[in-house]
Amino acid sequence: MIQIRKRDGSLVPLDIEKVHEVVEMMCEGLDGVSVSEVEINAQLQFTDGMTTERIQEIIIKSAEDLISLEEPNYQYVASRGQLYDVRKRAYGDKIPTLLEHVHNMIDQGKYDPDILNEYTVSEWKRLGRYIDHNRDNNFGYAACGQLLDKYLLRDRTKHRAFYETPQMMYMLISMTLLSGIKDPRKRMDAVMTFYDGASTFKFSLPTPIMAGVRTPTRQFSSCVLIKCGDSLPSINATATAITNYVSKRAGIGIDASAIRAIGSAIRGGEMEHTGVVPFLKYHVGALKSCSQGGVRGGSGTVYYPMWHYQFEDIVVLKNNRGIEENRERRVDYGMQINGELLRRYIKNEDIYFFDPKDVPELYEAFFANQELFKILYDNAIADAETGRIRHKKMSAVEAFDMMMLERTETGRIYIAFVDHMNRHTPFDAQTDPIYQSNLCLEIALPTREFEHQFDENGRIALCTLASFNMSEFLDGDLDEMMRYGDVLVSALDGLLSYQDYPQIQAKLATDEFRTLGIGIVNLADFLAQQGLKYGSSKTANVVNEWMEKFNYALTSASVRLAEENGPCEAWERTCYKEGVFPWEKANPRVDNNIVIPSHLDWEPLRARVLKSGIRNATLSAVAPTESSSQVLNATNGVEMPKAPMSIKASKSGMFKQIIPHPEIIDNYEFASKQKNPQNYLRTIAVIQKHIDQSISTNTMYNPSLTGDVITREQLMRDILTAYTLGVKTLYYSNVIDGASDELEPEEEPECSTCVV
Repeated sequence: MIQIRKRDGSLVPLDIEKVHEVVEMMCEGLDGVSVSEVEINAQLQFTDGMTTERIQEIIIKSAEDLISLEEPNYQYVASRGQLYDVRKRAYGDKIPTLLEHVHNMIDQGKYDPDILNEYTVSEWKRLGRYIDHNRDNNFGYAACGQLLDKYLLRDRTKHRAFYETPQMMYMLISMTLLSGIKDPRKRMDAVMTFYDGASTFKFSLPTPIMAGVRTPTRQFSSCVLIKCGDSLPSINATATAITNYVSKRAGIGIDASAIRAIGSAIRGGEMEHTGVVPFLKYHVGALKSCSQGGVRGGSGTVYYPMWHYQFEDIVVLKNNRGIEENRERRVDYGMQINGELLRRYIKNEDIYFFDPKDVPELYEAFFANQELFKILYDNAIADAETGRIRHKKMSAVEAFDMMMLERTETGRIYIAFVDHMNRHTPFDAQTDPIYQSNLCLEIALPTREFEHQFDENGRIALCTLASFNMSEFLDGDLDEMMRYGDVLVSALDGLLSYQDYPQIQAKLATDEFRTLGIGIVNLADFLAQQGLKYGSSKTANVVNEWMEKFNYALTSASVRLAEENGPCEAWERTCYKEGVFPWEKANPRVDNNIVIPSHLDWEPLRARVLKSGIRNATLSAVAPTESSSQVLNATNGVEMPKAPMSIKASKSGMFKQIIPHPEIIDNYEFASKQKNPQNYLRTIAVIQKHIDQSISTNTMYNPSLTGDVITREQLMRDILTAYTLGVKTLYYSNVIDGASDELEPEEEPECSTCVV
């Protein structure tokens, strides 16, 4: 008789029927899958001493191999096999009660012990009964890659040593984030609503929350924006802040725009400044010095103005030509641009490049006052032409050509339209200018440089993310959107009070504005289910109506919190003080393709804002959601999928992901089939109207559809379209090589924070 080795090491006789029962469990209730097909495909050949773990691996691999567009439900079969294995490893043969599980995790130092004191025993028991472990059956196979690699707590020094399952994770996150609600009845209702929303994929949460909330770690903001000043103390303080936040899993945006140019006089000409590159390398060293959860070094995007004296050095920092001394490829770069620089391109004029140290008023006006910038720029040009100020100059066409070349070749020269960022915003650019975005180009918040770690004059901007799954609110039911919007805003706002702050500048900025960034995911599926196409007039109207409800739901939730708990400290420095909503400051050109610009009555809400203020100065931002979309089995953020089926690479292996509704494949638009991103950009602009921060907006090109050529004119046409319609930032520029139609694994994104 064949003996099988169990997980505890003991040998028992092989029970074929038990193997069959496991496969039946994996297939239960799924259309188009076959128990016998999985078993036959596995070709199980049992040998004496084979482990139950090895049998499970073979069965899972069999189901995975059967995943296809024609038979998509095998992705759930494979996922159930994975999570069955996780459950056995975490709990053995019996799932513990919620309270038993929490006590066990606290004893092992995995959960924050404070959570026990927040709820009564009867509340623990009630919430334990509310957990629905059957919801684990709804995860797709690609979702397992994220759950197993990043979200579920585990001992990473051991093979698949898991401590919890998804439903326990979701409930503990819910209970932790909403523990601050004072009314016990309201708190219990909120916890259950949040749990339902998270576990049934109504919304997604970012990695710092999914992996960290419920543990002793207490820093969960996804995005950190740090502004560096032009002094050695500020440069050193910036490096300290980078390491403090990278070690807490955050993605970093670094504004280095103020650092003076090479050759600038130091101490009256006693020596020459070494320029931006050496200090960039110093900050990148800090960025890479700390491991993020044992997975990788930190990731960052560094921002410079296009008119910086060292533009020619900065724009090529990412490319593979040159030597290590004049390149820094371990980070990405954001170019700060405004309408005046684009005007010079259109008019075929020159761009003059200056050292920020030489033109401090021009530098500040570039962000805070566009009319003044134009005057000061013309004055600086006049001084340059008479030799009174150091400068370089180049035709705007040549300068933009250089940037477009690098953006296309590396994909990683991003664009931040700083004038749009400072106009369409809750903030006043005169008092709280926005200098930069974050790692993934969806955040637009004020920052302020600082001279040392404890300098209370500085401000580090944090943003805490989440995303509504548009396809779960397909009919745009306002009551349902307000229900989940209310609990999501409450939870994220509660997190701001619950978490720790490694830097005083971040704590002060949070107290002032309590910024959130709730976005959307699954736009492509939302459109496909309604037979809509990116860029069409009908799509513009449908998306505008949905986004207005989304915006209204979040704003209402924040106003309610202000009425109950008080507004953020500096709300009077925002447009809400004047009774103006951020969407009312959006670029009016976007309404040209919308029949009804507004569908809701905002006046009662306006009256409430004027009376009570708002709890969160910002509420929305659209992140890439590369990873969390997998957990929801959704399409990434606002993007078209690249193909009907893709391979997602993770530490646990390769995972197939299929579009959410393959039965309507003809309704989907795929990025690889687009000649240019014009239609996509038009739809993004409609969404941007209702987003008070920004959107991670990509541009995609397939040269095989345009005669194997991507022209400069097309690239600039897309930049100008985005700018004209009020888009604030542009993220990746992707070029499809068209070399093969075969599935190739998509690399895991560098950012493990805001992209989820």
